[in-house]
Amino acid sequence: MRKLLILFIFLLSYSCSQEEGLNGNDENNTTDEATVKISSDFISIQKDKIKSIEYDTNQETLLIDINDDDIKLDLNKVISFEFNGMTYIRKIQEISSKNPYVIKTTHADLTDIFIDGEFTLSSELPSEKSRNSETNVFYPEKIVYENGETLYLNSSRAEVSGRIINNNFDLTSLNDRYDFDFFEIEDGNIYTNLDFKLKFNFDSDEEAKEVIKGKLLDLTTSLVGSVGFNCNSRFFIESSFAIEDIDKTDKENLIKPFTIWFNVSGVSIPVIVNMDLMHDFELEAEGGISCSFGAAYEMQSEVGINYNQATQKTTPFFKREETINVDPPTVSVDGKMACKYSIYPKFKFYIYDVLGPEIDVKPYVQAEVGFSATHLQEYDIQALNFKSAIGLEMESKVSAELFSLNYDVFEMPDVELFSKGLYESPYKIEIEGIDKENNILSYTVYDTIPILQKVMPTPLSSPVLLHSSSNNYYETQYTNNGMVSVSLDGVSCMNGSIFNVDGKVIDNAVYGLCDAVDLGLSVLWCSHNYGVDTPEGFSEYLTHSEAQAIADNDKLGWRLPTESELKELCEKCNCENVTVNGKKGNKFTGPNRNSIFIPRMGYYEGGELIGHQSPYVEQTWYLGRYWGYDYAGSNEEGVGYYESLELSYNRESCTTDKKGTYRMPIRMVIDKEDVENLVMQRTQ
Repeated sequence: MRKLLILFIFLLSYSCSQEEGLNGNDENNTTDEATVKISSDFISIQKDKIKSIEYDTNQETLLIDINDDDIKLDLNKVISFEFNGMTYIRKIQEISSKNPYVIKTTHADLTDIFIDGEFTLSSELPSEKSRNSETNVFYPEKIVYENGETLYLNSSRAEVSGRIINNNFDLTSLNDRYDFDFFEIEDGNIYTNLDFKLKFNFDSDEEAKEVIKGKLLDLTTSLVGSVGFNCNSRFFIESSFAIEDIDKTDKENLIKPFTIWFNVSGVSIPVIVNMDLMHDFELEAEGGISCSFGAAYEMQSEVGINYNQATQKTTPFFKREETINVDPPTVSVDGKMACKYSIYPKFKFYIYDVLGPEIDVKPYVQAEVGFSATHLQEYDIQALNFKSAIGLEMESKVSAELFSLNYDVFEMPDVELFSKGLYESPYKIEIEGIDKENNILSYTVYDTIPILQKVMPTPLSSPVLLHSSSNNYYETQYTNNGMVSVSLDGVSCMNGSIFNVDGKVIDNAVYGLCDAVDLGLSVLWCSHNYGVDTPEGFSEYLTHSEAQAIADNDKLGWRLPTESELKELCEKCNCENVTVNGKKGNKFTGPNRNSIFIPRMGYYEGGELIGHQSPYVEQTWYLGRYWGYDYAGSNEEGVGYYESLELSYNRESCTTDKKGTYRMPIRMVIDKEDVENLVMQRTQ
């Protein structure tokens, strides 16, 4: 154990020395230095210093007799010791007697040993069955060799990592620094990261049993650096104009001015009351064309050393990977025109015909029309919106009139007394019905008259986006008498959407189950992992029992795929290694040419993420596993195994396998009959 700890500290110190050299060569960059120290409260009690030892894992009580006077145990010290072939790290909570010590301990881990560093630490066993849930102590695993020798091993994994350099420049700050007339950076940054990682594994898997006759240590220390940039920009041309005819007098002295006299403490004060007829008219129009595009580049490299005790070899490794993503241009055209008109009386109350309040009570009518068209890679988003309203607002101020000139002395904020919509288009979209003979689905787009609380089919030619994720179908249609129609041939769902001029969805009407993709197989596959909304989204890693509970509680009929359904996906679909929005995975194209994307997001074996990075595989995210439903037996310890789907970067197909205590994501399926029943319910 002492040799392992010395090797651990040596390699960690090596990583820190590399950090100092890197920081010294970059005086212009801001760096976050990570340093590592061993806590002065840590004491490693070696076996040759122990006369006798007993440790009660249930009571967490240690009875130990130490033959070294230099070792002094006190409260809050962190100690490590071996007992029955297992190494424990414990924190002293109470000392009843000394030498022999009777000590009450509590849980401790590597973060109590290594201090003054910004680290993350994880440590787990592959199986929860080897952990005592009450004491959080992990039991050793037993290995019996051919010669009869018995060995108890700790099976554990740990990782210590720290950030050495973290530089980031926000590209949007250039918008404030420079005045671009027709260009802006919507988002983006340039970044540089440098991390160090140290992993060590104590393993007792089948491979280790064949290679070694003692404890196995795999220790890897590495420096991981990445540089890159991402930028989304927009070129635009905009124009606008406005016409204002505000506070114009239509008729002075709508009523004949009259004087009211007030007697204040014997002083007569005249107040002249007058009313003029006024009007306001405002017209604003704006429009423009813009083009948005983006690009991202990242280069990641890793250099490190791997030490394997089984082979007694130290192996250096170096990996480099580049990723370039270009977002296709998005072109948008939009325009808007708004007008507002009011005719109203202006009341004036002037003291001595010089100073006094003015009150405007303005009834108004306003209307706004707007349009937009955005061209995306796969489809267009179009909108035509119209709104009108009536209302009543009040303006008030104190003004003075001197030498026939009017001056505003004090002005109050405008007050909206009343506002009600007259007409709004479009308001909502609904499924009108299905022509089962011709397999035609009809939608109706409605406008609203808020002041009457009524809706009616729109008389305008309103654009509707019809889209289906089951076969990547997109089409924009324009309403005729408020209706549009679309064929349902070859699709399991259809979505009708209407938009506002900002590109936001006003309303959706969904036919069928749009998450279900028909690949031409016996079941429909979900277009995304459970718990996320996009095909490339990374989801939660689950045990099989957790995955089964989620499927059992699903009210729509989603479930885990069976062994035959997994094999059907692998054998009847074309499998390609592709990247979607920077996420690596496999695209499955079915016999009917519909497709789904499943990301390779690895899986957890104990506390270690498998399938992300490896010294022996050039690219990252090279492996993925997904739970299936079927029980596939158990091992000698009673651990259950279940069918699973395996994805790999170097195979143009997938395979099935049997796994037990792993944590994996899930991609669910649904029976066609359940979808048909759901469609019937929604249609009714």
